[in-house]
Amino acid sequence: MNDYFAVGMAIEAVLRDNMGDKLDGVYSPFTVNDPAVLKQKAVTAHVNLLPSEFGNDSGNGARQAETQRWQVLLCFKTPTTREQEQILREKAGALVLQMRGLLQGANLGVVGAKPLKAVANHAYLSEDCRFWIFATTYAVVCVV
Repeated sequence: MNDYFAVGMAIEAVLRDNMGDKLDGVYSPFTVNDPAVLKQKAVTAHVNLLPSEFGNDSGNGARQAETQRWQVLLCFKTPTTREQEQILREKAGALVLQMRGLLQGANLGVVGAKPLKAVANHAYLSEDCRFWIFATTYAVVCVV
């Protein structure tokens, strides 16, 4: 690997290139994340690095395998009307599946990284009840 965060940036690019017309933005630790602006967005995607797991050494310890875990979230503004509720019901599931279809097994072209593997999902309501968040965690084995 030449860039420790290359997998995350590649995930961002895949989402922007393939789902950009359905999202109000793709955000990560490397993008502008203005809370005032984000609160106004209806549907956004967020890419976040979770704790990694370190594995076997190779080359007498000179190199080490690492399983990076990247959480990719779709964030939907909470509905306030029945019409918005129906739109969320129709849209959320389709977008979650589209995102999963794009990323599950994806070879992102990052040297030293294997294809992505979906390993977990989670849905929750933000603490202020403003957003519904649907998250999928992807694992990728990298040689660092």
